[in-house]
Amino acid sequence: MTDTLTATDVPLPGMPTPPDLWAVHVQAADELVPFLDRAEAEKLSAFLDDQDAKERAKNMPHSVFYNAKLIEWPYSRDEFAEALREEAWA
Repeated sequence: MTDTLTATDVPLPGMPTPPDLWAVHVQAADELVPFLDRAEAEKLSAFLDDQDAKERAKNMPHSVFYNAKLIEWPYSRDEFAEALREEAWA
């Protein structure tokens, strides 16, 4: 999902260790989106928060509320690499 690196660009042995692995937790969907670059993760989180504010302002009964927040990757490096691979195929 990042513009700079993908799972194939960063092999597992050279991957940073936590807390240098980031994720955006999209709470409404209960999904973690992995990021190698904190700045890119912050951009997605800010974008989703902005969308969330717009939806809440409309007060639509079927609106999706995003509630995204930047977090440190909570799982292992292996799981991070796998999540990056899955994002590359999405």
